[in-house]
This record gives sequence, C-alpha cells and structure tokens, in this order.
Amino acid sequence: MLTGRARWDYRQLRGAVESCAAGLLDLGVAAGDRVAILSAPAPEFWISFLATARIGAVWLGLSPRSTADELSTLLADSSPSVVLLGESADPDVLPHGIRTVPFRAIEGQGPVPDVSEPDKPALVVFTSGSSGRRKPALISQSALVEGARRRISAWNHGPFRTLVNLPINHIGGVGDLAVTTLVSGGCLSFMSRFKADGTLARIARDRLTFWYQVPTMFELVLAADDPAAHDLSSLEAVCWSGAPASEALVARLDGLFPGRLGTDYSQTESVGAITLAPLGTPAELLAGSPGWPVPGRNVALSDAGEVLVGREECFLGYLGRSDSDDQTLRDGWLHTGDVGEWLPDGRLKLVGRLSDMFKSGGYNVYPREIEQVLEEYPGVARAAVAGLPDPLWGEVGHAWIEPQLGQLLDIDALSEQLAKRLAHYKLPKHFHIMEALPLLPVGKVDKRALVSSLSEALSVPASHR
Repeated sequence: MLTGRARWDYRQLRGAVESCAAGLLDLGVAAGDRVAILSAPAPEFWISFLATARIGAVWLGLSPRSTADELSTLLADSSPSVVLLGESADPDVLPHGIRTVPFRAIEGQGPVPDVSEPDKPALVVFTSGSSGRRKPALISQSALVEGARRRISAWNHGPFRTLVNLPINHIGGVGDLAVTTLVSGGCLSFMSRFKADGTLARIARDRLTFWYQVPTMFELVLAADDPAAHDLSSLEAVCWSGAPASEALVARLDGLFPGRLGTDYSQTESVGAITLAPLGTPAELLAGSPGWPVPGRNVALSDAGEVLVGREECFLGYLGRSDSDDQTLRDGWLHTGDVGEWLPDGRLKLVGRLSDMFKSGGYNVYPREIEQVLEEYPGVARAAVAGLPDPLWGEVGHAWIEPQLGQLLDIDALSEQLAKRLAHYKLPKHFHIMEALPLLPVGKVDKRALVSSLSEALSVPASHR
C-alpha cells in the first residue's frame, strides 16, 4: 500500500489487520455486527475492512463528504455497533448517541481466529440513491472475490498497481479497486481526495498500471492537466464504469493509451461486472456499449427489455428487508432496472432506466437515448434528460446541458440535430443550459436535484420569479 507519507508491504498489512481485528473484539464486536468507519480513501479504511471481515462482522464505509442528515439516515438504517473515526473524520457531523472510537486507538493483541464465512455478509453498501432512497445492500466475500477474478481475467496485465480515489462508501472504491487489486496480489496507492490536477502526477510517481474511474473523472483530469507533462508509460489498463463514456472521451483516451482501454457495466447489487469489454477492444465499440456478457454470468433481457442477471454472485439482499419486501431479487434473477438491447455482435447497449422512463403522448421515452445524441453535439460536455408533468402530453422532456468550457450553444441548431436523429415524441420541449450539472459523489449526474430544483421554480407564480 502507498500513500503520500508511508508504504506498507503485505506482511505489515497483515500485522495491522490482526491488531485492528483484536481491537474490535476487545470492543465487544461480534460476528454479524456492523462496523462503520468515517474516512477518506486511506489505509485506515482498507485495514478496518479486512479486520472486520476477519472476525465475521459486516463493514460499512462512510464518506466525510456526506452531510450530517445523510449520515444520520445511513446510520439509522444500518445500526452499527461502533463507528471508527479516520484521520479526516469530523465527529460533530455524526448524530448524538453513536458510539465512536478513533481508528488509531483500535489496537489489540493477536492472533485472531478467522471466523468469517465466505457466503455470509461482509460488506454493506448503500445504493447511490439516484432514483430514490438509498438502500443497504449486503455483499459477501465470495461475491467480491469472484467479481475481482473476472475483471482480472478480462484486464489481465499482472498484479495491478491501482489508484484508489473513489469514495469508500461506494462499491467502486471497496470492490472494483481495492478487492480486485488485493486478489491480483497488487499494490494500492491511496489518494485521500480526488484532485483533477494531481492525479497524473500520482500515477507517474507510483508507476501505477491500472487507472479505473468514472468517465467524469477522466474528463476533469484531462481538462486540468497535460498528459504529455507526465511519464504515464506504466499504465497498462485504463478502464471506466458507472456511466457511459462519450465518443470524444473514448477517442481522446485511445489516442493517449492505444490498445489499453476497457469498460464494464455493473451495479452495487450485481457486485461484479455484468458486461465487460476486454483490453484491446476497438475504440469505436467502446463508446456505444459496455461490452459483452461476462463469461460465466447468466445475463438476459426480459420481454420489456430489462437487464436480468442470475442471482449467483450478486448481493444477498437489503439489510432489514426480505425478498418479498423488495422485488429486486426474484424468480432467480437480479432485476437491474436498466433497459437494454442486444447488438448484432453480442454486445449490450443500454437504453435507459425503467425508473427514468416517462410517457409523452402515450409513448415510452427513455432519457438515456436522448442524452447520448445530445452529448454527440459539438460543444456539449454532458446532458441530462427527465420527464416532467404536462397538461397536454402527460409528461414532456426537459434537457439540462452543460457546455464544454468556453463554448456557446445554439439551441435552435441543437434541436434541429435532435429532430434528424429522434422521433418527434422523444424531443425535449424545454432546454436548460447550466455551467455545471450537479453530480453525485460517484460522478453521475444528480437528476433528482435537477428535477427538484426545476419543480420548485415552476411552482412559484411567474410574477414572483
């Protein structure tokens, strides 16, 4: 493990994990209990996760970027027996009555018996909440390890040397980055806070081989820093997940790292990737699709086009809820809520979310299809589309557009371009230009914030606007 200040080898890591596990037992933590930590991406998060799994407890990561209200809700829904405080943690944001202990004070004497069971819960991750209240997904060690093995197989280049800069409360930070690297026998380089203008320097300094981000992070890094100013020759795999990458971004990355690009499509509930594009996939195939079904995973489309994944290797369910309380897991399938279609070469194309779909004049409209066309227009950095109530059509599309830096957009010309590509009922009736679209911590556009803000504005009488 690497940080800006220290380095650990595997023997030192094991000693730190043993000591932390013993310390948790001294606090009375038992198998099945929840242990939370409020921390940035740093060694303390990784040590506490491995120690918690070692004693059969269930780990929960909390991000310092969360608000006091958000943390209060997460803790109420997960009921941890203790909250560990990382170096960057502010205990004042936690609700009163929560048992807290500084991570640096967790120290005990080993050896500690390994009582963990691979198929029992080891991790709880709250879903992103982009389309509703966050839900606590329970994930097993075996699902994490199998997901890691499949990514390693597709993006194989030897032990990964990985930049870890995603929030620890996200499956990407814990599973996709940290667990995958551990299973590969590699090295983690922790960056406590994402810095667009410091990322390339860290990659060059630590000779990292695996750069895995959401597309927004790539865009911010390439806009803030010049890749030519850094020695990035160590990079062997440059991959993204969490959202589709635009054609322009894929072309830029392909020019910088030819033959080393890959992508995948996954969810918190799927744990590992559902589809993958292996390294070396042609750039023209990477922009429009997250690849082919992962070998060994059962992936299908329902009659309505919803992406279904066999329950094997998926999450175990939501904490405090039975399968009958939530229909995500049923009939032997994980129901992803995503709508897709198969391309002739077997790749999956994602069309949108069932929850995002709206009806305009009786027709089903999937916002992602419109967003993809908008983002192909010159000068558009990113776009978001949602349906809002309309007295005539039932619902009509609203498009929020973030221009590229320094670009002025001609909405009339943009509308004409859309009309050439999309049926009339899919065309947004209203356009909103914003300097920057609001983002969730994982880099996805926060559509709930956009819709809520606009709904509040529309509810105000015109004379008061």
